[in-house]
Amino acid sequence: MNHEKVLGFNPVSSTFLSLGLIKVTVDMAKYILEHLNKDNRKIRKSQVNSISKSIRRDGWLNDGQPLTFNTNGDITEFQHRLMSIVETGVEPEVPVVIGVEPDCFSKTAAAVTRTTNDEIGRKVNDY
Repeated sequence: MNHEKVLGFNPVSSTFLSLGLIKVTVDMAKYILEHLNKDNRKIRKSQVNSISKSIRRDGWLNDGQPLTFNTNGDITEFQHRLMSIVETGVEPEVPVVIGVEPDCFSKTAAAVTRTTNDEIGRKVNDY
């Protein structure tokens, strides 16, 4: 399979490397989900719906979170956002990183879930 022909880059790499900002088209998102999403958790429709709703309400927000591919070329992060790209038709430029360790998802600590108190504390300095 010639990933480079569809994506414009080869996601299979043993070198950890940021490719910079790349426009992710609906066709690219479909291709990645179909061919390069073999080592990921199940897609949660509720998460796709939340992201798509946010995109429709506020547009694509550049949060800095990258689309990441492990050394085998499979995505490690971004599958729900890719589904939302397909669903909404929005084609954002996103940071892309290749060469991510295959087991990083299960070996690294999970991000802390944001709470209402976190948001208040972020907005109010004396909180």
